[in-house]
Amino acid sequence: MDSRHATIFALVFGMMGAASAPLRGQTTQPASPDVIAELVARLGKGSYRQREQAVRQIAELGPAALPALRHQVRSTRHEAALAARELIEELDGVLFTGVSLRLELDPPRARWNEPFRLRVIAENRSDYEALLPWETRRPPTTAPADLAYTVGLTLDIAEFLEVVGPDDEPVELNVDTIGEDEAVERAVWARATSGPVRALAAGQRHEVELAAINRGWARYPLLAAGRYRFQLIYQPQWSREAWIDAKIGRVESNVVEIEVTEAAPDAILTAAGPVRLRVVRTNGQLVAHLANTLDVPQLVNLNFGTDPTLFAELRWSIRPPNDQSIVVTPPPTADSEPIEFDPKRLRLLEPLDEVEVGRIDVETLLATAAAKLPGIPRGDLQVAVRYANFCSRETLRRTADEATNERERRLARWAETLPHHVFTGSPGAEPTPLVEQE
Repeated sequence: MDSRHATIFALVFGMMGAASAPLRGQTTQPASPDVIAELVARLGKGSYRQREQAVRQIAELGPAALPALRHQVRSTRHEAALAARELIEELDGVLFTGVSLRLELDPPRARWNEPFRLRVIAENRSDYEALLPWETRRPPTTAPADLAYTVGLTLDIAEFLEVVGPDDEPVELNVDTIGEDEAVERAVWARATSGPVRALAAGQRHEVELAAINRGWARYPLLAAGRYRFQLIYQPQWSREAWIDAKIGRVESNVVEIEVTEAAPDAILTAAGPVRLRVVRTNGQLVAHLANTLDVPQLVNLNFGTDPTLFAELRWSIRPPNDQSIVVTPPPTADSEPIEFDPKRLRLLEPLDEVEVGRIDVETLLATAAAKLPGIPRGDLQVAVRYANFCSRETLRRTADEATNERERRLARWAETLPHHVFTGSPGAEPTPLVEQE
């Protein structure tokens, strides 16, 4: 895995954060064909110092020198052919040579949960073909393909994008669970192994846009109030560290700034996970509520039943001081066990939205405690509750492979239209005293 793909892998799987190189630099411009030919010819002429100077100058030219170098490999001068071969290895795949990069961000000011649009404009000002590290053609705009394209494009740009927050610290790319969508997962793994490289012809201009750089499936969460700086920076990872130190081949865009005028609520900034489960006591019942503490909307499954591939579960238990919990099964109700999975029971929660997921009578809990935990004072008992859901977009989609009737085929087709991922996991609430403390 080369440095580019290692960086993509690290960004997605949490191995490292955004880079923090300084926000300044230069752009390399290729020379004319005659100058290139002369420099390549000098690989086998003059003193060692003169040959090394030619090697460095050719490196600064980038891939534009490759045709002349491939011709020089066939030279009868062994030293010149060897130098040409080494330079080909160095220059193969070098990006952005002769390309001017410009960023645009709008709006200039917005709240934490309002989308910022990032536009990247690349213009090849040289007389040679240049390489861009992202897709230059958008796929058909079907929902899954469009989502996968957006996530993939964000990863492509994020590898070179530096985002610095109001505290002058890098802002890391956040990628939501990729296994939730098969097309997204393929796009991510493709970039962890061999990301796209596309040609930009001489004189051509290409523009890509991320409509919600801070609100998408792959995003930079701009949650604190203040000003953020964005810049694209590319530095070829030469085998010679001196070339890196000298910033040979380095390309940098302009710096753009945006202002987040209102920070995210503390419940999101300090959240331990994507959802929070809590229990409240009301009218002789304990009621469980599930809240979205993610910075973007997500779906929660309110289909409760026994099939873990489609249904969610809510488990109540009584916890004595020795922590040997007793599971309590609430009496069934008309709403507790749907006959079949109902898409309408997937509830979309905006950040900090809350939904009731279940309730149980305190009297039911007291009766269970008296029968199964005799002799333990009621005041020493606590009630725990855990919500679990492992039904995702992908498990819904896989029902098509095993569909035996039109309802199951319809369910699988419906999963393709989901605009958001479904929360999967098994969060628990803080234990609650069985009886109110006096």
